[in-house]
Amino acid sequence: MRHTESAEDYLKTIWDLEAGHGRATTSEIARRREVAPASATGMVKRLSGLGLVDHKPYHGVTLTETGRRTALRVVRRHRLIESFLVRIMDVPRDRVHDEAERWEHVLSEDMEDRIDQLLGHPDCDPHGSPIPARDAATPRTPEELP
Repeated sequence: MRHTESAEDYLKTIWDLEAGHGRATTSEIARRREVAPASATGMVKRLSGLGLVDHKPYHGVTLTETGRRTALRVVRRHRLIESFLVRIMDVPRDRVHDEAERWEHVLSEDMEDRIDQLLGHPDCDPHGSPIPARDAATPRTPEELP
């Protein structure tokens, strides 16, 4: 199921915060997304209603399994796109993030698979971050990479 760009961006942010802190707070989500806390709270409620996050007021936000798979799908596409832009399109590394932010929401699974194959199924993006597997398995840490 596809979600709005905004919902996918929030899921990615929550996934990143969970990786670092075990959970996300609406205030930290708002800070990262550069929105008002009320806006972050509203989106968290929407995501909760869709079954993508669990939200306990004053205790934080965590991704459900469906939310985690969705977030990792977006992270995978973002990192593959960055790799494609650097290795194939010769775009400077400092310019690929913003471009990948746009592409990650519209890339089809077929194009995702073709980019992955063209790049030889890379383990990491140009910045050294692990690329999640297609099955949305948790990405490996840089220390675990070959």
